Amino acid sequence: MLSKLQHCDDSGTQSESTMALARAWLLDCLTNHRQCSVGDSTLPKLPMRVIDVGTRDEEPSLVHTQGRRGKYCALSYCWGRHPFLRTTKATLAEHQKRIPLDDFPRTLKDAILISRKLCIPYIWIDALCIIQDDANDWAHESKAMASIYRNAIVTIIAASANDTTEGCFQTRARNRVWPVRIPTKLSRKQRRLMYSLSQRRWNLSSDFWGACRRPPRDPSASQDDLFVYTDHLQRDRGPIDDRAW
Repeated sequence: MLSKLQHCDDSGTQSESTMALARAWLLDCLTNHRQCSVGDSTLPKLPMRVIDVGTRDEEPSLVHTQGRRGKYCALSYCWGRHPFLRTTKATLAEHQKRIPLDDFPRTLKDAILISRKLCIPYIWIDALCIIQDDANDWAHESKAMASIYRNAIVTIIAASANDTTEGCFQTRARNRVWPVRIPTKLSRKQRRLMYSLSQRRWNLSSDFWGACRRPPRDPSASQDDLFVYTDHLQRDRGPIDDRAW
């Protein structure tokens, strides 16, 4: 796991190596985590409407799923104040035929591309999958929103975007994401104490201990090694922290 991080392109979260790493993590989760693995018989029911993300040669479109099951991702983002592409009674039929990728605002377009890169055929985006000027549709779909996010294979979060024009991707500095190994020699009692400290909320120390963890199945890590991820220590509160979902 550490070696994969070390070979990750630090130019930004949109890089091919970052997407490959995300695919590898998702595959590991679905393959090796019993509570996350899904087969044909355990696939979640798709939301009433989803976006078929299409391909390089095929535009996305809005799909009425009619109770089908399948893998999908969901998008969590801030709408902001700028008007942007939405499904209404007037646009529903057209969106079911096609939604040109160039018509998507940046955040939604990025989410479509991420879904393609993760090999997930569908994505749920509230602005497009709920008929925005239909009160009955809103009432029905808002009740299902918790299960929609819960059943998604993955939720894409545009954590730093104030609105749909800012996108999902960011350039980044290496020191914000680089794992630093701290070799230690701790007794069992000391390790128990450290874990106990990590569960408490003691000012700055809780942030530090909360960032200490060992990547799973890293063959180069000893039992006593700790890894401090500097991104955890430096993460700023983002616009997504102030929204409802």
